[in-house]
Amino acid sequence: MWPAPFVTVRPFGTTSANVDLSGAPRPARSPGSLGPRTGEILGFASGGTARPDEVEFAGEVYAIYLLEPSQRRGIGQRLFRALVQRLSQSRKRSLLVWVAAQNSSRAFYAALGGRPVRGRRIKFGGAEIDEVGYCWSNTGPLLTSDSSRR
Repeated sequence: MWPAPFVTVRPFGTTSANVDLSGAPRPARSPGSLGPRTGEILGFASGGTARPDEVEFAGEVYAIYLLEPSQRRGIGQRLFRALVQRLSQSRKRSLLVWVAAQNSSRAFYAALGGRPVRGRRIKFGGAEIDEVGYCWSNTGPLLTSDSSRR
């Protein structure tokens, strides 16, 4: 069984979720997720208040990333749920995340109960890409689901 996730707040006000896989005691301000016995960073998640143009959602996932060897092992779900829990503690109980339409990780958000609500086109690195917004109007089920304890 994985150790419990931990969450830190960055100085610039965003919330970051990290999962400690080492089982070792954590320093008070660890910068990332640690791998078993190696201390390597496996990934991160960050979020906070939804951007001003997203008025129907209190919180937003700004980024979640896992190195490929760490994907499909339940670590991403633990990071996501830890972030949701931290956002909920600051009364952000509805959530939005934007995902590139061509990104296969869209299935990750759908599996966690996110539903696509709208699309948009953004400029990124000199190119235009389509994004899909996934939302949770109530993140409570993410906090009480049996899968959050895996």
